[in-house]
Amino acid sequence: MKLPAAHIFSRRVVLLLLSVGMLVYTEMARGAASSAYRPGPPSAQGVGAVSSSTAAKFNVGYQIHHFTYTPPGSTPKTVTASIWYPTQAPPVLYSYNRTLPGMVAPNSSVYKPSLSARYPLLVYSHGFWGCATASTYLTQYIASQGYIVIAPEHEDRYFCSAEGLTSTMLPLYDLTKPNIIDFPDRPIDISASIDEMLRLNQAPESAFYQAIDLNAIGVIGHSLGAWTVQVASGALPGHRDNRIKAALLLEAGVEMDPPDFYSQIHVPVMYQLGQLSRIDGESLLPRRRAYDASNPSKFLVIIEGADHMSFDDTVCQPYLPRTIENCQASSSQAATAIKYSTAFFDYSLKHENTALATLRMSPELFSYEQILKSSIFLPLVMLPNVQR
Repeated sequence: MKLPAAHIFSRRVVLLLLSVGMLVYTEMARGAASSAYRPGPPSAQGVGAVSSSTAAKFNVGYQIHHFTYTPPGSTPKTVTASIWYPTQAPPVLYSYNRTLPGMVAPNSSVYKPSLSARYPLLVYSHGFWGCATASTYLTQYIASQGYIVIAPEHEDRYFCSAEGLTSTMLPLYDLTKPNIIDFPDRPIDISASIDEMLRLNQAPESAFYQAIDLNAIGVIGHSLGAWTVQVASGALPGHRDNRIKAALLLEAGVEMDPPDFYSQIHVPVMYQLGQLSRIDGESLLPRRRAYDASNPSKFLVIIEGADHMSFDDTVCQPYLPRTIENCQASSSQAATAIKYSTAFFDYSLKHENTALATLRMSPELFSYEQILKSSIFLPLVMLPNVQR
């Protein structure tokens, strides 16, 4: 099917704008970098105060992991991934590659309070030209709440990398084609990441041995990563991974997707959008059609004052000192994103009904809606476009 010229132009424009934004961020980060903040061994330094709203339940372990798999009809490929997880090991200030360090315990063991303890598994998919550590304020925090989070780096990685590698050639794509043609391996990377973590779950020598709840697997995606995890969750026939039980979609675009794209997903979904974002040239009202077409349980969270890059570590740049913890405590947009993200997975994967006390309208939001699978409507969120 030939795409309308306006759609092609809009898609090119938004990807160009995102790329320029990432380039600006990268240059800002380079200018702010010091030897203590370069990728590599951790350094013991102080961090900004962490508010009670972002208090961790666990210390967070971190490791960079490599695995190889063979996409259908292709040759073997090696994937680099970041993994965050609960640990008892003491954290140090670890220098992620984007000059935004965080308190983690590199290469530590997973903490299991009992032999039967298991953690939900989440797979994070970065945006176009992003990397595994693109949203560390979110992925690191969720791990501190009792989750194992793996973030594979897709082939379009460019502006950053988990290992601090520098790309010499910009990956280019024919953006007149559907995403599944340009990025066929992205959804497969998600399933391959699940396969790898479940392999480690069965390997006695692995740090993740018998640590994963096989019935509690979710996905997170930002921008093109949101499309990626939508496909892996069932949006396109033939690509669904039935192990996925919940999907968090950060700044998902809608213009290029067919009408039945969203209705083919049959797991709980949460859409998080920024009030100020205009991805795909669309305002919030047209973009909410993804939520409208989705099946319950479904949640729509529009964060006051946020834009497309508020779900990326770019949102942390204005706050000094530049650390993950200070960003979580200082940025209203970051704090709100992690608050609702964690509550969504607590409800959808851990089946904690107490999370519903968080899943409602609050002063940090521009608007909020939800419909639960049980057909129970909260009175506050029945109205369209509820605003504070």
